[in-house]
Amino acid sequence: MQSAKELKLVFLTRSEYEEMVQLGNSISQLPALATLILEGRDCDTSGIIGNLARDLNSSKSMQEFACHLSSFSIDALTIFISRQPSLVRLKLLDNRMTEEDIGKLLKGIQKAKLEVLEIFWNKVGGSSKYIRAFLPTLQSLYLSNTKMNPDNWKEIFCDMSKAVHIEKLDLTWNNIGSAVMMLADTGTALSKLRILILRKGYFVLGRDDMDILGRWLSNLVNLENLDLSDNDIREASDEFPEQLAKLTNLTRLNLSATGLRKSTFRKVGSALKAMPNLKQLHLAENDVGEAIVDIADGLKGLSELTWLNLEECEMESDGVEALTGAFDGLSNLTNFYLHGNSKITPSGVDVLFQNLHRLQKLECLEMRGLEIVYEPCSLLVKECFDVLKWRQFQYDGCDKVVLDKVNSEEVKKIASAAERFASGS
Repeated sequence: MQSAKELKLVFLTRSEYEEMVQLGNSISQLPALATLILEGRDCDTSGIIGNLARDLNSSKSMQEFACHLSSFSIDALTIFISRQPSLVRLKLLDNRMTEEDIGKLLKGIQKAKLEVLEIFWNKVGGSSKYIRAFLPTLQSLYLSNTKMNPDNWKEIFCDMSKAVHIEKLDLTWNNIGSAVMMLADTGTALSKLRILILRKGYFVLGRDDMDILGRWLSNLVNLENLDLSDNDIREASDEFPEQLAKLTNLTRLNLSATGLRKSTFRKVGSALKAMPNLKQLHLAENDVGEAIVDIADGLKGLSELTWLNLEECEMESDGVEALTGAFDGLSNLTNFYLHGNSKITPSGVDVLFQNLHRLQKLECLEMRGLEIVYEPCSLLVKECFDVLKWRQFQYDGCDKVVLDKVNSEEVKKIASAAERFASGS
């Protein structure tokens, strides 16, 4: 036990906590401990951190501390963290801390040379200014649902150019608003960024701002994961996809619910040809419509793609036919999402099913809201496991089934098996 490098303690009840009253003293007997994870959000753990602060003065080996507790003393937590000279990864997750709590903690550990800072579901608010001290050493910053407003974000972004080592920036679900433009002011300072997630950042950008943001993004040549979903960027010019095309190392691109226009999506199709390493593409909840033909053309060369999300894209049957033309190139596709495209007719679904056998690695097909193969649909679940080896086949809410024009041998096998299954034979 003394050689343990990682310790995870989950407290579920008060009695479990009482059994660990000597926690700090016990951990002090683990000289090689590098990671300490404490979980116990829904029980009284008020003495745990105080116990650590009292008995564990300093652990020269501890590099990561993750706290999922919701009942503790901020003063004790601050003392404990400040006494860990080797700590480089700090994760504060769903602790129900107030803005004052976070401010006291971050202010008290300003000397820490953090490489990873994660704060999730805690009210940071105006305490955002204390995050700036960690930027020069950070490699990863994850701030989600922090109750910060655009002015609070400006407190951080004004010094963002100092984050020259940062590789991951995940700011999911925050009211970033217009402050996002301050990221563009960093120029090439964030050139090491590999992951940039701005999902649900609540920003609405005009054409000029989108041009500026696009030019900045095009300089992030090491970017592998870009997520701009759930933001209003409908004013982006048709040059925006051309700017994205310079990100040739992308493995994941999420433009879902961005409001981009059909003309822009046509250019996205061309941009995809410059992203041969793409493994995930998310375009859901956009009015793609007939531009899916151009998207399909761009998909033909994406042999590494495993995940394609085209939910609620206003596709019609012609679009489905265009997509099937790319199937031979999608040799590694495992997850395919089409639900909510109610304009696709039964004949379009037939075309899809006649060509599904070409997606040889397909494991999950999501088609809710489409009229598909057999009634009742639930009878097909077991058979799809057996016949096509898919792990998932979802089609909840389907009212109607069409078999008239289905010629695919694979679909016939499913239909025949489903009939046998229904009759109990």
